[in-house]
Amino acid sequence: MGSDNTNDNDNDNDNDNEASGSGSNAADIIDNRADIAPDDTISENDIQQQPRFASTTSENFTAAAVEAAPATLKCRAFPHGVYSVIISFWSGFAWLICLSQDGCDYARVTGSSVADITNNPSTPFIDAGFSHYRAPVLENGVWVLDMSVPCQAYNTDIVNIGAAAQFAKVASFMATVLGGAGAIFIWHSLCIEIDRVRWRWLAIEFLLASVLQALSFTSFASSLCQTNVCAMDFGARANLLACIMWALVSFLLICYAPSARVKSSAQQLQSQVDMPDRNTETGNQTGTAAPGVPELT
Repeated sequence: MGSDNTNDNDNDNDNDNEASGSGSNAADIIDNRADIAPDDTISENDIQQQPRFASTTSENFTAAAVEAAPATLKCRAFPHGVYSVIISFWSGFAWLICLSQDGCDYARVTGSSVADITNNPSTPFIDAGFSHYRAPVLENGVWVLDMSVPCQAYNTDIVNIGAAAQFAKVASFMATVLGGAGAIFIWHSLCIEIDRVRWRWLAIEFLLASVLQALSFTSFASSLCQTNVCAMDFGARANLLACIMWALVSFLLICYAPSARVKSSAQQLQSQVDMPDRNTETGNQTGTAAPGVPELT
């Protein structure tokens, strides 16, 4: 009987200990929950350790890419002022003039070779290019040019164009390529900053385009113009104007290479409002906190 009473007392003591232990564990859980009250402030390290859902919105990626881009690649309206607008207009206009030619309107040719080229002795003139020509048509007793009529290639058995015309053709083509490439690059200066070194290279490129365009006038030294009378037509006038404009652009860039304008305080404030700092947008950049996890206040 004594031993039974002793065992019963031990069991009661164990139960009391378990009850007290469970009570203390419950109290600890309550205390821990009380420590994470909604009104309390949680450190940033605690928040970073909580699971988050990744945010993959296009706005976040766009803002991060723009902010991480170099300053010279960030687009803004007219970073070099009105100076770059004038240069862009002149260089682009000269290039478009060169592209407006149809290939058989470089010179107006009159003379004995016209009848041989057109196989019509009554044809008074032709509009000649480097390798093609266009003959006029008789309408109501008047010789007129029909621009809808395609250009015709020279009959090399009758007309000897010569090396001068071939050289002029290559020079005019290279001038159009160089001038067009420079014009397209300068158009980017309307929204992207360009340093002084690139402006200098553009000046050399336009100078070379101007020289090549001037060399295209060697076509007037060809055998066709030596045996006939050649006058400047639309193509020759267009090349002359492009040559002058590209030379002027090159001269301006050599004398003065524009630098990017410094943003005013109002523009800087507006850019900061439009694109806030990533350090203040931790939640948007790293993701949204999981449900039930308090946010950092």
